[in-house]
Amino acid sequence: MMGCRWDNPQARHTSRRTIVADADQLLEQIRALLADVLTDAPERVDLAEAAEQLSQTLLQDVDRRPEGVQTCTRG
Repeated sequence: MMGCRWDNPQARHTSRRTIVADADQLLEQIRALLADVLTDAPERVDLAEAAEQLSQTLLQDVDRRPEGVQTCTRG
């Protein structure tokens, strides 16, 4: 679990940005694996489904602004 002072807006923003960046990097690595390494592996379906779920979560829950600011979508 990430240590963060969630009552501190700057710390909260930094932690969120780090979590989103890590998730983006993980998706990039998974896509590369799916394309190059796991083309015929039985794990491919499970990994592709997990990547799709993570991608959907990011699309639904992260508001990406052109200037690079990321906020959590409420609701």
